[in-house]
Formats: sequence, structure tokens, C-alpha cells
Amino acid sequence: NNYISKWTEFFNWGIKRGYLSANPAESISKSQVDAKENVALTLSQTKAVLKAAHGTPIQSLVALQLFAGLRNDEAKRLDWAQVDMEDLVVKILPGVAKKRNVRTVELERTILPWLDMSQPIVPEIEDDSWEANRYRDGEGGQSSFRYRRAFEQMRADAKITDRKYDNVLRHTALSFYAAKTQSLDKTIHWAGTGVKPFFDNYKSLVKLRDVDAYWSLTPESLGLG
Repeated sequence: NNYISKWTEFFNWGIKRGYLSANPAESISKSQVDAKENVALTLSQTKAVLKAAHGTPIQSLVALQLFAGLRNDEAKRLDWAQVDMEDLVVKILPGVAKKRNVRTVELERTILPWLDMSQPIVPEIEDDSWEANRYRDGEGGQSSFRYRRAFEQMRADAKITDRKYDNVLRHTALSFYAAKTQSLDKTIHWAGTGVKPFFDNYKSLVKLRDVDAYWSLTPESLGLG
């Protein structure tokens, strides 16, 4: 189904530019797929992730996903200049936000102790080897090579290596935010998504007794200094 969707997009792009007159992918039927169960981290798993990320090059990046609900690509392309620590907002610029417009995300104070502004949000390129250059971004700037290694190590340390946890940081943030605010409107605005995508892809049950504790997690509360 993903291949069909991508080829449909590609051929539509060709039609708009006059390269072909019809989209051959539109005649392909998609398979019926059972809806998947959305996954969010438990409070104990969240603590394990934060402990594993603490003091590593991805500490801030993980925090921006867990406590600001940023998409992985949004967080990876973020610069500290877009983070207003005084007014507690992050500005996601066009080309970075999914809908290619400016998106402003209000920060919860919980995130502040986790942000290390002395280091880049995504680790800078570590070496010039072929393996590292595989992960250079499209502009030949930062490499996410160190990020990928650090992220995979964090997942291993936190014991969330199952593929169902691939996008779990944002899913967790949105689920706990919805539980905290008890407001669908606030949650979808904060997340930069729609009602259907929120319920289809993000919303997962979390324990109400864990909500206040989640939004109170700090390095100090986890004994990290």
C-alpha cells in the first residue's frame, strides 16, 4: 500500500508537468489492512528513555519529541534560534513542518531542564567516512550518522527496540497531552495534525494516575543531577 501511494504521488507529479496524461497507479487496488493499535510509552518506559538519553548527544532531541510532541524530522531540522526559551515556544519553519507552513508549538516547562543549548540539537558530523556520509542531509550539511547511532543505542538501553516503538516518542507526547488537557481541540492544535490522523495514528490509552508524574519528569526527579 505504501508503494502504491508513493507511485501514485510520483505519477501525479508527472501529470502536472505534462510528462504523461494518466496515472497508471490509480487502477491498482490497495490491500485491506487491519487497523493497528497505537502505542505509547508507559511512565516507567518514559523514565528509561530519558535516563538512556541523558548526557548523550540526543538528549535535547529526545526531549523535544517527548515533551513538545515534535515529529522526528521536525526535531532533527530544528535550530536553537527557533526555540524561544523566554516565551516557551518553538517555531517550526516552512519546509520543516509537515504542511510546509509555519507551526508554533507551546512548550511545557517540564522540557526546560532537558534542553542542553550548549550543544546542537542533532549531533554534528563526526567523520567523513562513506558510512557517515550515507546519512548526510540533502544540503550536504549536518549528518545524522551520530544521531542514528546514539538513537539506536538509547532504544537498546531503554529496551524499546521492537519496531512498534519506531515513532513512539511523539505518540507518547500526544497521548499524555490529551490526557492532561482533556481537550481534543488543544491537542490537535498543539500536535499540528487533524482529528482523524490523531485517532488513527497517535491516540493511545495512558493511565490517568501517571499523567501528572509524566509532566513532572526532570533530571533531578530521576536522580540524574
